[in-house]
Formats: sequence, structure tokens, C-alpha cells
Amino acid sequence: MTNDTEPHTPDDADEPVATDAGQIEQSRILTALGMALAQFDGPPEDVVAVAKAAPQWARLDGELAGLVADSARSMAGAGAVRGVGSRHLSFENDAVSIEVAVGGPLGGAQRSLDGQVAPAGDVRLELHQRGSVQEIPLDELGVFAVDEVQPGLACFLVSSPTGVVHTPWFTV
Repeated sequence: MTNDTEPHTPDDADEPVATDAGQIEQSRILTALGMALAQFDGPPEDVVAVAKAAPQWARLDGELAGLVADSARSMAGAGAVRGVGSRHLSFENDAVSIEVAVGGPLGGAQRSLDGQVAPAGDVRLELHQRGSVQEIPLDELGVFAVDEVQPGLACFLVSSPTGVVHTPWFTV
């Protein structure tokens, strides 16, 4: 054992390196806290996915279409009772609006997206999910339908001659 006033040697590697009793106690507490936290799971998977995808949204040319309506907030749990849910989301800003219904069995392997982008015309719609980008065909009215969408986090990117608009991340 070493004296707290003497320098520590490599043989003391398992002991905290400090010069007074207060620092030693603080070091021991931090070590114990670190060990306790290591026993718990890390951050939720969807939080990690959003963090990893964040750099692709660091675009100066894109604007955000904010979430203005979400049926999951107004009808909390209604679809979950039956095991099949249809969630309706509305995103908009001054340039574009996107209405989308997310359907399919809750917790199922595949979901579907049905919706409309307005104004229609020379517009390109992309669905971004963990590591993938899918271009979604639009009809002349801006209506779209996509089957076999993987559950998880997603966002839309709308490109038009006037600019780029993206939605915040939402759960499919």
C-alpha cells in the first residue's frame, strides 16, 4: 500500500492516482459510477440511428417541413389495441406540404406509406431510412403509395426547382 503523499508507481495501477484523500474518494466514486453505468444498455437504437444520420441533414440548401399533425398524439394507443394501426402525419412549410398515412401491423416486418405531396409538378420525393434512400414515384397529383417499408425511423426529402425540403425523423 502507498502513502497518499508519495507518487504512485506502476505497481499501484489499480489504485486511483491522486494526492489527497478527497481526490482519491472522488476517483473511486467515478470509477464505481462508470462500472455501474457499463452494466446498463446503451442509448436506444433509434436515437443512435438519428445521430448517425444527422450529418446527411447538415445541408445549407435544405429547409425543414415541420410536423404539424400526428394522429399518434391525438389518439394515443387506439390502433395498438387492435394490433393494426394507421398513423396519419402532416408536414409543411411555406413551400410544400406532405400528408402521409403509415399503415400495416404494429410491430410487423413491413409497413406501407400512402400520401400526397403538394404542390404537385416537377417534384422528386425520397424516403430516407437507416443507410438507404428510396425514390418514391409520384403521380400528376403528387400522390404516392409505397409497400414493404421497413419499420424504424424515416424522413422525407422533397426536391423541386425552387429548393430542397426535408421532414424531421418519424417512426414508420
